[in-house]
Amino acid sequence: MNSVTRCLSGECLSGPASPLQIVYIGLVDWDHIRERSQHLALELSRYHKVLYVWQASPVASLWYRLPLPPRYLVINENLRILRPWVLPFHKYSPIMAINQRLMLRAIRSHLPPEEVDVLWLSHPWDYGYCQRLKAPLICYDCMDNIPLLWPAPNLTSLEERLLQRADLVFVTSRSLQRRALELAFQVILVPNAVEFSHFTRAATEPLPIPEDLAGIPRPRIGFYGTFGHWIDLELIEHLASACSHWSYVFIGLFEVPKSDLETLRRLCNVHFLGVRDYYDLPAYLQHIDVWWLPFCRNEMTIDVDPLKVYEYLAAGKPVVATRLPEIEKFAPFAELAEGEDEFKAKIEAFLNRADSEEHVQARIAFAAQNTWEERGRRIVEAIEMALRDKGRSIQGSA
Repeated sequence: MNSVTRCLSGECLSGPASPLQIVYIGLVDWDHIRERSQHLALELSRYHKVLYVWQASPVASLWYRLPLPPRYLVINENLRILRPWVLPFHKYSPIMAINQRLMLRAIRSHLPPEEVDVLWLSHPWDYGYCQRLKAPLICYDCMDNIPLLWPAPNLTSLEERLLQRADLVFVTSRSLQRRALELAFQVILVPNAVEFSHFTRAATEPLPIPEDLAGIPRPRIGFYGTFGHWIDLELIEHLASACSHWSYVFIGLFEVPKSDLETLRRLCNVHFLGVRDYYDLPAYLQHIDVWWLPFCRNEMTIDVDPLKVYEYLAAGKPVVATRLPEIEKFAPFAELAEGEDEFKAKIEAFLNRADSEEHVQARIAFAAQNTWEERGRRIVEAIEMALRDKGRSIQGSA
């Protein structure tokens, strides 16, 4: 298949008089840790109507003793959240097919099929919606190498079919772009970004120190985000043992077995705080001295564009990250390292010298150029352009 990469100006086309209707099949629940899916849905709702759909399992809620989330929620005048109830064990093909029918029934009860202009998909498992919800434009947001991130039967072939079927494929990294171009018609690089006004507060105003952080001695080395198999546990263990006078703070969701963390949990200078509210993160950013990204170097992480680094930099904080292809772009504003010795030396250098205002402002300026608002404008431009290329008249657009 001939492939096309379209360069977009970044300037948004003026919005149509009648907003488009986007059905956005989310990668995570709306109330999950704030990720790319929620950010992009919010940005798209600045211009068009968005129905964000996430499959909710009553069985899972009962199992984890969690209250059932509301099945329908209005976020703003253009953004609604729909949570159809589905069966558990959705990775298995027969259950996946049943759940997609349940999801579609719920979508159609809120939105007639003829009113859907754009179908937005976030996972290869979503391929079945292409067949059942006949939208004029299908978008696939390929944000990670999902077959490697969450291995499952037939996932690679499903993604290949989705790449071939989608009218627009958005990717977060150059390596994902190269892979997608082998199958997709039009691939657009839209990296991750930052809600700049939220995170730059850590650099511009005094914020009270969180209670659970106040009792942890300085210097504090911090990480927040999902703690999964891509985190270099061996590096953390070695550094925490070698530099026992530093406190290591980890904030976020843990997706590794508890047994893998036994060694770290025994160290008195390692602190696992769990998930913290998105709106509280600037205070943690401000009161931790150095932030790091201790990722493994492997086939999966070479595709990763780490959202959290944009947020660290928006706060003006020193950052040390594993040297990976997609992290090289942060090099003028963050230190890149490989191995325990280099991580130790670069963190120590930050701790031993005063951080200059010039460096702080350079980090903030970089983040200010990489906002979700800017990413949303580029995506809306691409969607409206693609619909016009299909012969669809978008009233009111330039």
